[in-house]
Amino acid sequence: GVSLFLILYSSAEEPVCPPFSTEFSSGLLEVISPPAAYYPDLTNLKETFGDSRERVRWRTKQNLDYSFLMMYAVSKGVYYVQMFQAPDLNLIIEFIFMFYKEKPIDWLLDHILWVKVCNPEKDAKHCERQKSSLRVRFRPSLFQHVGLHSSLAGKIQKLTDKDFLKPLLHKIHVNPPAEVSTSMKVYQGHTLEKTYLGEDFFWVVTPTAGDYILFKFDRPVSIESGNQEHPGDRIRNTTVEVLPFSEVSVKTKEKCKQTEDRFYRIGQFEKGVAEGAVAPVFNPIVALRLSVCRDSAVWAILSEIHIKRITG
Repeated sequence: GVSLFLILYSSAEEPVCPPFSTEFSSGLLEVISPPAAYYPDLTNLKETFGDSRERVRWRTKQNLDYSFLMMYAVSKGVYYVQMFQAPDLNLIIEFIFMFYKEKPIDWLLDHILWVKVCNPEKDAKHCERQKSSLRVRFRPSLFQHVGLHSSLAGKIQKLTDKDFLKPLLHKIHVNPPAEVSTSMKVYQGHTLEKTYLGEDFFWVVTPTAGDYILFKFDRPVSIESGNQEHPGDRIRNTTVEVLPFSEVSVKTKEKCKQTEDRFYRIGQFEKGVAEGAVAPVFNPIVALRLSVCRDSAVWAILSEIHIKRITG
């Protein structure tokens, strides 16, 4: 495929062509400049959220710059680097045009996700789970921020992505929205929520018998534990259990061990790994649980959670 980099360059004192002549001639790099008539009067904007007049003007123009860039990019490719597919851009552009004077661009992009997937009758955690199902964060990062000076006069942007080209200690998967919980003691902020979203690994202090990890969702499962820098911190003596949405047959009840709270044990961790598909007789399932059977003498790391939906 062809990569296309777009630069919004609205006020250049010197041409940018010479340093990038090869990229320009090949079509890899393009420079676009909105006409002056594209911008409305930005001198009498309402100051909001404690921002100065100059900052409000800057963020408003930035919203319009984003929109112009997106309009140009609609027909240029399949994906837009910010986080959207090209067919989504027209809707996003319309949304930004409606509220470009009200809030900064990052807030508006988050509001778009809220409008698309959040239920006002649900709590904030539910909303975040739904939004996270649309956001895909690739690690290690493919891009690094370069430069210190913002387009806002006097603003210094000391931004660096710490994950850029860095080997990961966890694996990333896009899991279906789910409510996650655990009884285990988390070490240094390596939470189950972050692991489920593919942002981190889950690290806990010496699991004990009766501890659990619970995922409330509606379908099945592939889970791996362990970590290359702490190979001894593996999940051991732990079973995998599912809670069916409907009652299963008597034959299945006799064949599979059932817990007092209706979960069925379908597997266990072997050498730090639990992997497999949920038998059709259990689907659809309401929840999946990992239950610790015996006390552990070591800590435990869960570096990968992959829950696969059944398609079709």
